[in-house]
Amino acid sequence: MRWLVVLLIGCGGPQAAKPPAPPTCTQVADGMVANMQATQEHEVPGETIDMIKDIIRTACDRDAWSEGAKRCMATMKKTPEDADRCAAQLTDEQLKALIRDEESRLPKR
Repeated sequence: MRWLVVLLIGCGGPQAAKPPAPPTCTQVADGMVANMQATQEHEVPGETIDMIKDIIRTACDRDAWSEGAKRCMATMKKTPEDADRCAAQLTDEQLKALIRDEESRLPKR
């Protein structure tokens, strides 16, 4: 039994599994847009998709979204519950900035 204790101490003891790295802002944008596209009734033009991805990616980078917010947004499903849950991961300032960016750059419907 003593050799096991010595071996564990010598090897640094049991190693906890590292949690996966948080998604990058590009992965967040790609995930959010992929989900949006999967739930749309009509096809969204490619240039609009690119603009939406850029808005999300820029806001995420610029406003330093938390790991929790990135994970939530990257895997979010287009439901009111998921939208509320993920929006709650952003600060009021981050959410206002994202909405402001969307409103200023996307064409009015």
